[in-house]
Amino acid sequence: MPLASIGLSVVAFRLLKFDSDQVSSGGVYSYIPGFALFLLFIALLLLFALSAILSRRLRPPVALLVGIVVLAAAVFIWMSLLPSVNVHYWTFTLLVVPVILFLCGFMLFLVGTIRWTIRRFRQS
Repeated sequence: MPLASIGLSVVAFRLLKFDSDQVSSGGVYSYIPGFALFLLFIALLLLFALSAILSRRLRPPVALLVGIVVLAAAVFIWMSLLPSVNVHYWTFTLLVVPVILFLCGFMLFLVGTIRWTIRRFRQS
């Protein structure tokens, strides 16, 4: 599932960089940006599903740790993208990959923390 979401993201980003002259000419090419955004949405759903599955299958401290690592990766990607952002595409560049990773990492962190807290209260 993670490879499928990465593959969909790569295809979507390649389609979004398609030549704008062909897209503006109409016909089949006019559907390419919408199809690319749809592929990114499917990749987002796959990553959310993977995060939900991992948050339930991993032990709570491991899910918490994976959530922290994914959140750190989101912050690192955000900070590395920030200097090279194009003025016209800043919302897309800064929101797609870092926000998806941030949401997935936050879900892992939150579910891991809740499960770990519940397990601690049950043991005591």
